Amino acid sequence: DVGLEPGSTIEIDIFNDRPTNNTYVMVLTHEQWLDWRYAAVAAMPVISTDPSSGGFGMNSYLISFWRCTLNHHVKASFKVVASMKDRYHVGVLNAQQKILKLHGSLSMVNPEGKHLPLQEQLVPGVLLWTAGLFFLSWLFFSLHIALASSHRGRTAMHFLVAGVLLLKGCV
Repeated sequence: DVGLEPGSTIEIDIFNDRPTNNTYVMVLTHEQWLDWRYAAVAAMPVISTDPSSGGFGMNSYLISFWRCTLNHHVKASFKVVASMKDRYHVGVLNAQQKILKLHGSLSMVNPEGKHLPLQEQLVPGVLLWTAGLFFLSWLFFSLHIALASSHRGRTAMHFLVAGVLLLKGCV
């Protein structure tokens, strides 16, 4: 899933080298994906001469944000029209459960060309804070070692811990 703001752009360019009926490229909101996931999987009867189908297929009648039939090729570009930010899932529904051979590209970009999904936009700040805390821990631990009254109180383990704290701050 990818967090997108209203006005984001989704570009899909998928090829299917083994086309089959009832195959769709779909974009679902997170709520729709949960509905699909938790809905009772209803097997739909299939009229088929292929004995490997088992006579059943998947239910493709649930709601989606966007869908397009996938025969040989789907090329689409559209904006997310929504009232608020949401998480989106992109997938291929193969209702007949036949073997497909897919290749292509997918791009999901927030407005102003921001490629970082919404759920990861605060990660760099969190990493800077944790690095700062490791440096602060290293400083206090090093001062504690340096100000220790006896040299017997310092061991190689103390220096190893100080080194680890320093490295954690750098990484």
